[in-house]
Amino acid sequence: MECGIRLGRVPGSDHGSSNSRRATLRPEPWRLATISACFVTLSCGGAAPPCASYSGCPEGYECLANRCAIKGSDPAPRDSARLVLAPSAMAVVSASDDASRESLPATVTFGSSAQGAAVLYLQFEPEWLDHETVDVAYLLLEPADGTQPSSDDVSLDVWRVKQAWRSESVSWLHQPDLAPPTTSAIGRSSPAVTLRADVTNIVKYFHRNKNSARGIAIKASGGTGVGVSYSTGASGTRAPRLEVYVH
Repeated sequence: MECGIRLGRVPGSDHGSSNSRRATLRPEPWRLATISACFVTLSCGGAAPPCASYSGCPEGYECLANRCAIKGSDPAPRDSARLVLAPSAMAVVSASDDASRESLPATVTFGSSAQGAAVLYLQFEPEWLDHETVDVAYLLLEPADGTQPSSDDVSLDVWRVKQAWRSESVSWLHQPDLAPPTTSAIGRSSPAVTLRADVTNIVKYFHRNKNSARGIAIKASGGTGVGVSYSTGASGTRAPRLEVYVH
């Protein structure tokens, strides 16, 4: 697997004239940390660190789909087509409840001290296979009605589901195996806003490996507060959805 480094300018900086466009950048060793934080995008299969607000990004950047992006960036190529997919299967499990569920709970809570660790399993029909390329993909979760606000952010891990599973048979002690690629996101309940997790690397994997689309899992460890709650759609509210931009 190739691991490339792409160098670029921080927005708003313009050092040198147009005659110096072909100058070679040779950073001194003590500058490497600064370059890593502000100039470099690693392309080793990982994504930029997650963010929950503008304050989590450097100057000239904004928090777009839980990722720091140059201000004014588009969330997807403007000429791409958008697929909006509802889950074909869903399951919620938590460390505080090992029983398999015949019915889907109305909410899933991550980072709660009362419920402990929790996992949301989602499966989608692979409609992206009808298209040549996947540009970007986002997983969206809506905050649950009556969510108690908390000042604590919740770190979320998003994984590819490796094993076939059925909603009615999943429990805390009987969960399908997970595997890379993986990504991360940040849940926030104050203010209560839509969670928009960048899952491009996972959906691109599904696109390359046509029989691998067994689902996406979102998980978090138990925390010390109330956590952050999202709707499953079981009570008539908006369910999770997958937005895939394709060509």
